[in-house]
Amino acid sequence: MKMALCITCFIMVGLAGSGQQLEGGWSGYYLAGNVSFLKTELYVTINKINDTHIEGTCTTIVKNDTSVCFLKGRFTRNKKLFLEETGFIRNYADTVRSKNSCFQQFTLFYRENKKGITLHGDFTTKTCGDGTVFLTKRL
Repeated sequence: MKMALCITCFIMVGLAGSGQQLEGGWSGYYLAGNVSFLKTELYVTINKINDTHIEGTCTTIVKNDTSVCFLKGRFTRNKKLFLEETGFIRNYADTVRSKNSCFQQFTLFYRENKKGITLHGDFTTKTCGDGTVFLTKRL
């Protein structure tokens, strides 16, 4: 009985993490301070490490200049994704974002519906403000 219960729990936990289609490319934008004229293009590539830990890259485009960063994070069973920038591969114009205090931390919710798969939520930084994030799974 205990063995059957353990196997059932293992299968349920495995399905909870692996059922989401997180791996791959996502495209969209973020709004700094929820102001539409501060809309920034955002492209994210997610590589799942295991059922809960994730890493990837993030590309932002601001006025035809590009910034690329590393991402690490985790995914919870209630379809919540926590990601944070951990370093830059390329940063545009050596702006204030190059300081560690301006690395973004994302809290996103995974949703599947008839229109597709989305990640939607917020981002914060220590000193550079916050905003809203909208991403759609690229198929």
